[in-house]
Amino acid sequence: MKHTHICPKCNDSNVFKIPRPASVGHAKNVVPKSFFTKANVDRYVCANCGYSEEWIAKAKDLEQLAKKYGGKEDGGGFV
Repeated sequence: MKHTHICPKCNDSNVFKIPRPASVGHAKNVVPKSFFTKANVDRYVCANCGYSEEWIAKAKDLEQLAKKYGGKEDGGGFV
């Protein structure tokens, strides 16, 4: 949805973005990188069916998260 602006579930084009950091009370839409730092997440939502996707907002954060949580290169990733 981030790139096509079309919902993959219902094919509607009424998609909106909730920009980083979206917060509700004390909870924010973030992914922890370390104890002190977090990566912001953009959320894309279909206004027709409610399907949503989350994308790491910055490429630099994505690289750091891949190093922390693992990827195919180091045998990490899914359990």
